[in-house]
Amino acid sequence: MLRKLYKNISIFISLILIIVFAVGCQGAEGDNWDKLVKYLNDKGAVVYNGVDKSANNAKYTVTMKAIDEKTIQALYVFEYGDSNAIQTMYTRIDFTAELVKNESTAKLNGEAKTYILSAKSKEKGSCDWNIETYRPGDSPEWTDYNMSGNKVDGSPIDQNSEGRIKDTAVSVKRMTEGVDGILKKTGLEISMSDIGFAGYNT
Repeated sequence: MLRKLYKNISIFISLILIIVFAVGCQGAEGDNWDKLVKYLNDKGAVVYNGVDKSANNAKYTVTMKAIDEKTIQALYVFEYGDSNAIQTMYTRIDFTAELVKNESTAKLNGEAKTYILSAKSKEKGSCDWNIETYRPGDSPEWTDYNMSGNKVDGSPIDQNSEGRIKDTAVSVKRMTEGVDGILKKTGLEISMSDIGFAGYNT
């Protein structure tokens, strides 16, 4: 009888410890999110200057800022060429992700504009991005995507044309690398998992 009582007490204590540990972990994650929001608010915005060595040292930027206590925005920008030049090529790609505290998905929006001689195109895409399962190299799929513009001869581009942001893998990879770089730059020991990217480093 006494042995059974000790066993029940032992089980009860184990359950209490598990609950305390779980709550403690959640509190730590929440604390890290709050620390990051405070850091971003103090800085206004933090910029990461990236170079993609696998793509002829393409340069890009990732900017993080706090929208409010529960929302952090990450903006990726890639620009190539001179937008004011004539008879040349110019392209700009913008990806924006809104990360929400304790949410496994983020709103992802992408835009691109490209000029090649007199040809022009514009693209837009949007989706709910599952950041919890994301790993570098994955390609989130747009639930809404469209492209418009004209060819060099002035005629409209073909319907169902696909441009530079249809495949999201490269832009999203650069964006998350920039976010990870900014987290390291803070010196606050905040990980990607603390802001929702549970599978990023696994």
